[in-house]
Amino acid sequence: MVCSDYTPSLPVTQVQMWLRALARQEGTHPLPAVDGIYSESTAEWVRRFQAAHCLPVTGIVDFATWTALRTAYEAAAVCQGRPGPLYVNCPDTQLGAKGNYLYIVQAMLNTLSPHFGNLPQVACTGEYDTSTRDLVCCIQEASGLPSDGALNRLTWNAMASLYNANDGCTPLSWQLST
Repeated sequence: MVCSDYTPSLPVTQVQMWLRALARQEGTHPLPAVDGIYSESTAEWVRRFQAAHCLPVTGIVDFATWTALRTAYEAAAVCQGRPGPLYVNCPDTQLGAKGNYLYIVQAMLNTLSPHFGNLPQVACTGEYDTSTRDLVCCIQEASGLPSDGALNRLTWNAMASLYNANDGCTPLSWQLST
């Protein structure tokens, strides 16, 4: 059963990310949406997975389905040599906010900055200061998002995707200088 008023949740998002990665590996199109809402579309993708893995076809992610999904995703990721994605539950952040998660954001920004024209590094202070906001604006602009500096869910997802995609890559500016 699918609840139409279900609010986004991290476990649903995780299931959707696994289903999407497996569908991408198989070359299936269109790919499942990753929106954190257990919709009828998500239930249909779960049923497809269950049928393909000899599980009861219910559209409900029980323990057996969760375990099989995780195992299938991990096997696919190992075969492709990709690291698992980085995700942090990051609340909407305004200028002046403080929190331990901001150390992660600042470390990610410092890792990404050379990939975007050697942007300046930010101090890892755990505070959402103007220099952190300025780098977030650059990432937003590069991702086609409004460049407002708001560290919201869309911005966080774009930043995490860029971080995952650039893991282990040499920044272009470094290649040109050698």
